[in-house]
Amino acid sequence: MTPPVAPGSERVRHLAWDASLLLSALLIAVGYLRLGVGHVLDDWFALRNAHFLGTLRAAGADQIAARPLGSVVYAGAFGLLGQSIAPVVLLMAVVNAGSAMLLRRLLVGITTVPVALATAWLWLVVPSVTSIEVWASASNISVALACGLGALRAVQTCPLEEGSRRGSLRLTATVVLAAGSVLSYEALVVLTGAGALLLLGERRDRSRVLLVAGTVAGSMGAFGWVLLHWHPRKDLTSIWGEVIQVLPANLGPGIAQGLAWVVLGIPVLVV
Repeated sequence: MTPPVAPGSERVRHLAWDASLLLSALLIAVGYLRLGVGHVLDDWFALRNAHFLGTLRAAGADQIAARPLGSVVYAGAFGLLGQSIAPVVLLMAVVNAGSAMLLRRLLVGITTVPVALATAWLWLVVPSVTSIEVWASASNISVALACGLGALRAVQTCPLEEGSRRGSLRLTATVVLAAGSVLSYEALVVLTGAGALLLLGERRDRSRVLLVAGTVAGSMGAFGWVLLHWHPRKDLTSIWGEVIQVLPANLGPGIAQGLAWVVLGIPVLVV
């Protein structure tokens, strides 16, 4: 019979795992900074807006209307921090580490601890995450992902005390996080909406149903706002992407080339 784990030691273990994820994210960020990453593509439009129109308009009028939370992130990334890429990359690393911690905790209730940890760690290092690690224009996506995962974690862990002030605050926080994720980057409607519905498989009591309903309502309401304020230049020519590109995009060498394969092999050995 396996002896019970003391609550204190379990807490320390969780903190150690979280610290490892944060350290990994910061090391990756520092590595890319050493490689000489800088502003690219859309970054220059945001820098221009911040310089000529002011900090609060760094995202541009179109994005401010459709992505209000994303525009606040842009104001910080391009207005307050200006032309220095290093602070943005380091802050994105911290936010991404937070997302990895939330992902790990979400998965612990579904799979084994080693698999949950390896999955969260892999998410930080696979090449497909590079854009939200070193591309300043994707800083709003980093924040959106953290908000979305935060909403799902709240649904998973917070029993709703019906009729109490605390229960109302928990439900409100979940709705706000779900809506905030979509108002930062609209694609998160899939994660928050579908993810919340999947959590019904764990438990279907009244508390869980209310939290899931609030999450779905928050994300869909925010998505409706985005659609109503979408600007014409964002119209898509096709609703179908090239699915064949998913595999190489996620498992290819990325900009790290051969080093990526070494990094990807480590958790396989650990697990």
